[in-house]
Amino acid sequence: FSAEQQKRKSCLIYFCCLFLLMLCLLRGSHQTCPPMCLCISDTVSCSASGLARPPRSLPFFSVTLDLSYNHLSWLGSDGFSMMPRLENLWMARNQIRTLRHGAFGNISGLRLLDLSSNQLHVVEQHYFQGLWRLEELRLFNNKITQLEANHSHPFLAMLDLSSNRMTRPPWEDVKALPRLVQRGLYLHNNSLVCDCSINKKGNRMFLSKLSAVYPEQKEQSAVPILLFCLASR
Repeated sequence: FSAEQQKRKSCLIYFCCLFLLMLCLLRGSHQTCPPMCLCISDTVSCSASGLARPPRSLPFFSVTLDLSYNHLSWLGSDGFSMMPRLENLWMARNQIRTLRHGAFGNISGLRLLDLSSNQLHVVEQHYFQGLWRLEELRLFNNKITQLEANHSHPFLAMLDLSSNRMTRPPWEDVKALPRLVQRGLYLHNNSLVCDCSINKKGNRMFLSKLSAVYPEQKEQSAVPILLFCLASR
């Protein structure tokens, strides 16, 4: 081949490779946003899409994912392993009963997790393991009767357990929670029953500082949790 022919051949190979690369990128971008979802910037909304499980292919760069108002009943291991940038995960209004070990694997940067209005009965210790940056955890309007404490969330500022079926909250575990979340703990609309441990001076002083109010009423008058116990005696 002459130098000119060799140059043309090299250019042809280059453009063919570039064309194939563009096809791969276009195909990949189509796969990462499922047809039942709406993907805008770093937000993916798959709400009210009739899903029985999270979509397998989602944009890896997503920061916010909305899976609320679907038919999810459980979460398997590493279901969000390809979304390392995820910070906000909304899964309210499903039928979630169980979270497998590692359900939130590889999304340790999660800041907000909404599991409200599901079918959770027991919050097991491993459920939120590894979510060390979690700031807001919404568990209201489930059927929770038992909460296994996990104190590995140093930034947790709001834990909403209202409107569940808790009767004897684990006061000692609550006292061990970070001070930040102690002022953002919501237990209203539970059938709290007092026991002898409430009469301990330390517990009474601690509980008198907690508030059982609706989040939107936080700036208004707070009703101490201790009053709920005293009223039931």
